[in-house]
Amino acid sequence: MTSANADRNRATRRGPAADPLPPWVPADARQYVAHTGDGQSMRAIARADGQAPSTISRRVQALEAKRDDPLVDEALEVLTAHAATPETVCRPKETRSMSAPFRSPMADDTTLDREARRILRRLCETDAVLAVAQDMDKAVVLRPAPDGTQTRTAVVDRKVALAFAVKDWITCLK
Repeated sequence: MTSANADRNRATRRGPAADPLPPWVPADARQYVAHTGDGQSMRAIARADGQAPSTISRRVQALEAKRDDPLVDEALEVLTAHAATPETVCRPKETRSMSAPFRSPMADDTTLDREARRILRRLCETDAVLAVAQDMDKAVVLRPAPDGTQTRTAVVDRKVALAFAVKDWITCLK
């Protein structure tokens, strides 16, 4: 990570152990979550980042405008909920054994890197699209076949598609 990226990511971090967001989350999304989810003022975020409040305001407004894309909207909702939920909850001893282990609703760095190489390569093919249905756990890369039918060229977890959208690696076609 370059020092500029490290400086930008420092804004909403509460220390490495306390930061509930995955490291791959871009600075603008971190700032958006800090403002809308945590209720931090733009001035406080700007002060922590060493940036002008107007810069933070523009970033938050830009992400808000991207919420028309269902994937970006869902990704920001998941990030906000994930940031608000502590990874470990102190429970009485008798209930701890019955509770499920914590699983992140977002992709981890290793999975994201691996899937990015595989899926983005498929999306670069002529006329390829990523199809995501509202209640499905998976997204598919489709490409038109010569006979006019659609050919599925790849399948990816929804949480990876959400990460692609929040990182601006993919955009919604209207």
